[in-house]
Amino acid sequence: MDTSAYLLEFLETDRPMIRFMNVGKSYGALTVIHQLDFDVAKGEMVSIIGPSGSGKTTVLRILMTLETINTGVIYIDGKPLTHMAKGGVLVPADERHLRQMRSSIGMCFQHFNLFLIRQRWRTAWKVRCKFWVCRKRMRETVQKNC
Repeated sequence: MDTSAYLLEFLETDRPMIRFMNVGKSYGALTVIHQLDFDVAKGEMVSIIGPSGSGKTTVLRILMTLETINTGVIYIDGKPLTHMAKGGVLVPADERHLRQMRSSIGMCFQHFNLFLIRQRWRTAWKVRCKFWVCRKRMRETVQKNC
């Protein structure tokens, strides 16, 4: 894949939080994503909808770096996620780069079972925490992570 047409990094003024540029994903002869381009601005909420098998989960798996792409580049906050700069050009990212980039992104699954886990954490923390300060920290941690 030729990455010479892609920027090493976006400037502060024109960078979205997430940018897919000409992203493609294939499984053998089956192309599931073909030249996907889209931006997500900071603070913007996006829903990915479509029929079964249209690539919604694949897009999320790619964004979480659970899948590799065949073409294109994905940027997170102006920096390449799927590639890294080496010798002034973009090359496919190594594990070290992916770990570093993963530290700034996360995903919350939308399954009702997770809400039960959240409630159990609240209950467990209430039992163990005797002081208001501890409950406050627990509440902030649960809201931040769940």
